Amino acid sequence: MTAIAGASPPDRPRRIAKAAAWIGAVALLSAVIAGAVETQPVDDEARRVGIVECADDRGGAHNPGLAAVTDRIVCFQAFVVNFDLGDDDDGDGKPDVLAVPHWVSQRVDRKTREPRGGPRPRAWYTIPDLAREPNPVAPTDDSYKFSKSFRDAHPNWYDRGHMAQKFLAERLGPDAGKFTHNVGNAVPQRSRFNSGPWLKLECYTGALANRHGSIWVISGPVFLRGGPTHWLREKGRKALKVAIPDALFKIVARRDDAGAWDALAFVYPQDHPSYRKGPFLPSAWLTSVARIESLTGQRFFTELGPDAAKLKKRVAATVWPVASTDYDQGCRKFAKEGT
Repeated sequence: MTAIAGASPPDRPRRIAKAAAWIGAVALLSAVIAGAVETQPVDDEARRVGIVECADDRGGAHNPGLAAVTDRIVCFQAFVVNFDLGDDDDGDGKPDVLAVPHWVSQRVDRKTREPRGGPRPRAWYTIPDLAREPNPVAPTDDSYKFSKSFRDAHPNWYDRGHMAQKFLAERLGPDAGKFTHNVGNAVPQRSRFNSGPWLKLECYTGALANRHGSIWVISGPVFLRGGPTHWLREKGRKALKVAIPDALFKIVARRDDAGAWDALAFVYPQDHPSYRKGPFLPSAWLTSVARIESLTGQRFFTELGPDAAKLKKRVAATVWPVASTDYDQGCRKFAKEGT
């Protein structure tokens, strides 16, 4: 059974023909007119999967000018998504349907109580209008499904990896957490990575919010060769294939007491020998926001004023300190590791 497609060159003519039917709609959705990105009205179908009206064209409180919107903006109670629409990501003049977000931004506030684990849907939701046949650009849960026998034989296979984390969203209530289970809020993540170093980083960001009051977390995929070389879809399953990133990035931003911005930036590879045992130290993967921009083609901190350029170029010497008591109860196993 072949589970990853992409070892051979993509079928460009087929993709171009398929794209032609919806390229006009894509152009409308992704057009930037006087700085405003088009958004779709929220209908009943979208509301049922947790999609809400965007407060503004950037995503409101979850994206206060931290990340430039380049494609389709989709808002949820606990996060905002900038989803790929099938534009020309690799610069070859042809549309590319990645079926993943470019980034997801989430404001996380200090917890006021210990969040309770809320319901999990049996199947992950999608972004309804972007997943509609005959020309979908967003996947459904089927894109991430593999037979039990295949997963048993490949224990470090790819999960539906959250960008905005469920337990952090649950600070806003159980429904906010439930609706993080949307494939528009996911990229394929190696199981060992997802449940180890990436989870530790998510727990660390929760500890930062508990210490500092509010932080903003921006996460997304990194394709180190200018575009995807591997794709996720089980052979024989009729589902949109999903681009597998080589690495993931996370930017953590906060304001100090004087209102000035500070940031940490991380790029984690999907595979690394240290992931087998740990400890999983975020400080090992520090980088600059400028490097993330170079790797992804996305733009950040465009509205933070004259100090933004300097902030983007800086690589933090170390991560911001937290105490073990800052970690949520469900993350205490990581608190002993340090940062």
